Amino acid sequence: MDSKDPLVNEGVASTIAIDSAGNISSHTLCRNPATWDVTGCAATTVGPTSIKENSDGGFDAIDPLTGDVTRIFAYKAGNGDVMGVRISALGLFDVFTMRRTNNLPTVGTVTSHWNLQMNALLTSPDAINAFTSTIKTVGTGSWTRVQKTVGGDDDHEETLKANTPRDGYTFRAAGTALATNGTTVEFSEFTSLNLRGMGVSPLIYPASKRFAFSVNQP
Repeated sequence: MDSKDPLVNEGVASTIAIDSAGNISSHTLCRNPATWDVTGCAATTVGPTSIKENSDGGFDAIDPLTGDVTRIFAYKAGNGDVMGVRISALGLFDVFTMRRTNNLPTVGTVTSHWNLQMNALLTSPDAINAFTSTIKTVGTGSWTRVQKTVGGDDDHEETLKANTPRDGYTFRAAGTALATNGTTVEFSEFTSLNLRGMGVSPLIYPASKRFAFSVNQP
């Protein structure tokens, strides 16, 4: 997942293949500048074509057409999983994780997490929110969770789809649900990408054109 120019930030999903010499052998880009939809994908030659080690740490991603060089930093989790973050002086950022198929959760699992949202200018319009989720049911390729604000009584059900729109991603359609306090909760569509072993997921909210980072609480 990534953003583009800091003046016109855009939610994008992509898949890249890197060979042992650091050459980017293929790059598939999934984007719609108007809607931030990330379901439609096409091969592209735009962007860096190789990655080289930087003597000061990390790696350089080199775009031969523009001469733009951005820095990539890799992080390894305790279980050996690796993720990467790419940043540039223009404010562009990408997060990377190894491609895989997500497993479905287990009924009864309870997790708590913090959510930080950012708008298209990469500033946070809201305070950090804290939520808890309990897995209620698991079906074929999807599950239902009961989510609530920490300290609140807005418990409500949501359905999430695994490996949608592609393997490794999670999708939640926009909807409404009746909460335990009698109110109607509205929730937005999102697409998220769990960063393997890190306990962090970046999300794209297309309706509000926002990014978010959801961090699992220990």
